[in-house]
Amino acid sequence: MQQRLLQAWFDGMPPAPFGLLLALVLGVNMLGLFNEVFIADSALYAAIAKTMAETNNYLELFVQGKDWIDKPHFPFWVTALSFELFGISPFTYKLPAFLFTILALWYTFHLTRQWYGREAAWWSAIVLASAIHIILSNNDVRAEPFLMALLIGSVYHYGEALRRPYLLHLIAASFFAACAVMTKGIFTLIPIGAGVVVHLGLSGQWKMLLHWKWVLSAFLILVFILPELYALYMQFDLHPEKEVRGQTAFSGLRFFFWDSQFGRYANTGPIKGKGDWWFIPQTTLWAFGPWALLLYGGMVQVFRRKWTLPEWFSITVYLLMLLLFSTSQFQLSHYMNMVFPFGAVLTAYFLTRLRTETALRWYRAGQWIYWVIIGLVVLGVEAVLQSGRWPWLALTGFVAIALWWTVRRSVDHPIRRITSFSVLGSIVIGLYLNTVFYPVILEYQSGIRAAKRANRSYPGRSAGAEEVYTWLFEFYLDGPMVYTDWDESPSRWPDLLFTNQRGLLRLARQDIPFEVIETFGHYHTTALTFAFLYKPTRPGTLETRYLVALKKREYIQDNEH
Repeated sequence: MQQRLLQAWFDGMPPAPFGLLLALVLGVNMLGLFNEVFIADSALYAAIAKTMAETNNYLELFVQGKDWIDKPHFPFWVTALSFELFGISPFTYKLPAFLFTILALWYTFHLTRQWYGREAAWWSAIVLASAIHIILSNNDVRAEPFLMALLIGSVYHYGEALRRPYLLHLIAASFFAACAVMTKGIFTLIPIGAGVVVHLGLSGQWKMLLHWKWVLSAFLILVFILPELYALYMQFDLHPEKEVRGQTAFSGLRFFFWDSQFGRYANTGPIKGKGDWWFIPQTTLWAFGPWALLLYGGMVQVFRRKWTLPEWFSITVYLLMLLLFSTSQFQLSHYMNMVFPFGAVLTAYFLTRLRTETALRWYRAGQWIYWVIIGLVVLGVEAVLQSGRWPWLALTGFVAIALWWTVRRSVDHPIRRITSFSVLGSIVIGLYLNTVFYPVILEYQSGIRAAKRANRSYPGRSAGAEEVYTWLFEFYLDGPMVYTDWDESPSRWPDLLFTNQRGLLRLARQDIPFEVIETFGHYHTTALTFAFLYKPTRPGTLETRYLVALKKREYIQDNEH
């Protein structure tokens, strides 16, 4: 018994240099938790979860005091729970997403190990953790880290349910699928179901499609999504008098089942865009870097029948989602994150198939070209940014040299050596982004600085926002947030106001006296331009924002006279 336990322990240990690489790349991902929250979607989701936690209302979603319908509840439930347990902060907002990234790594490892072996399993976890957009997403946290873990978890358990007679895997698969639906919508069932169907078909198990377990799974998914349906019904369908998106009798259930997802593909829903067939494939080249070329090359070999696959879940989910994203009229780069675990499974398998000297030469050349380009881009960005953070830059350089020397001395296997250098490149880029680049540009998110000034100088005082993005200011503000209606009694106005030049002009036109507390240079950091990044021209790209104190007492006295 002791011998078996000892052997199992050794089997679970990563061979060199996998353990070191995985620990380092996870550390780089974790650094993102200590940066500020990004403006736009990240700030919006953080503000919604903060409202949920503070009001203890887990059924309804509100933005600026108004009903909000755009996304399902699951990520907000998880984030609000983090706030309840550990307090409200940027760290506790990002923590659940990072933990779900860890969960995605765990399932990626086990799915790969089940079908492709131990070495491929370790590579799959490292490939996923070191993909460039995964590192970015642990900074700019949205819904994708949650969905990434839920999709791969559901597929893994469905695969196990096919191999084992236990119902536990079917229940787990259905639960993960339901949580995915409550994260992104009903369309998430399409790639999961397609993965199962294609795998059974190509492995000659068509009769399994008629098994009673699929009926049970569908029933379980419906049961597990009942909290989402109940929440939508209570907030919207039960109140036809509410005006939502410019219409009354708005159905939250209809929006959930159709408009929020399929309406985007048909471009008939309330959220519209303009799709581009090549957006997703070309985005993958950098977002799944440094592994995209190997992934594409490996899939070509599969289609040429040079390489065979023992399972068809991964390639089906990956290619189907690629097709769905490419045909969608609404496309964003972070959407690809949800299928990166399946790309990592395939990439790890393709790594283990590189056996000929010709294949190794092409792989080595491709990786070197990729990193030369990336290295030049990073050096160019720093030359433009002129961050002045020399200690962090020196540390990044030292870490790069130390890791290069360690791998060069300790790794003899050609595949492990080449791939280790690629992972080290991701580590260096992650260090630069998290310790130099992001801290510099996030200083220009004025909502954070204004809220911190209000907390410091006017603790507990109410505040509002006018003519500007309110979400960052609302999330970082410790005092109560008031959504200003100037037609109300001045006693109901906030004590402080965060605004821009247009807001000050409105106050002046209405003869509302105020005092400017502090001005801030502001830039929308998710829409970077060369003029902003280039330090000499940066001041000319900034908009001035103001934190002002409203002199309500003076206004009331003047109007009484």
